[in-house]
Amino acid sequence: MTRFKIMERMSSPPAGRNLFSHFPITTTDKRPVPMKMSEIIVENQVMLSAGSDTTQSALAYTMFLLAANPEKQRTLREILQKTLPTEEVTSVVASYNSVKNIPYLKACLDESMRLYAPIGFGLPRRTLGEGATIVGHHIPCGVTISAPVYTIQCNETLFKDESKHVPERWLPENPATTEEENRNLKDYYLPFSLDGRACIGRNLAYMQMSLAISAMVLAFDWNSPRLVSR
Repeated sequence: MTRFKIMERMSSPPAGRNLFSHFPITTTDKRPVPMKMSEIIVENQVMLSAGSDTTQSALAYTMFLLAANPEKQRTLREILQKTLPTEEVTSVVASYNSVKNIPYLKACLDESMRLYAPIGFGLPRRTLGEGATIVGHHIPCGVTISAPVYTIQCNETLFKDESKHVPERWLPENPATTEEENRNLKDYYLPFSLDGRACIGRNLAYMQMSLAISAMVLAFDWNSPRLVSR
């Protein structure tokens, strides 16, 4: 599908420019050697899967958890109604400037992605130098290693009530969250990976999810008695 759409676009370029217009597919003074077709396909696959499917999954999981925990949904709705300007509470979608600094909204998103990371597998890394010792096992140099995100983010030694939906754990003023768990929430929260290879679309994902969830919570009240509270 990706190859077909790329060939279709290259044979009939659209009139307007967009993100894909910046791919160096022709020879220029700055880049005498254009991108190979294999490189173009990989870049497009990453943008299509990493930039859409993951956000959709995160939204679905967040809505599921808010349905399974209606008291959390009510708390979020009340906070949005109190915090947002009146005209934005009644509008279809509030502005991102208004919702981006609401801690409980971000806490609901983070807790959802902690329990159900949009990408379940850990991104691969390769051991360097003399290798690495992981959980008491020596891994030689040049070995590709990875750890499932779920097993890290739902580790009972890192998080209290690790399998429960507790958005409050992300709030700095929450007395039930210890300093150690606060550090763990920074060091072992991996839906976007960490450091220099972290997801470059992280801020865009937060913007899309914040706008979508705030709009849904203000417009609808959804739950299901069949869902088991997490």
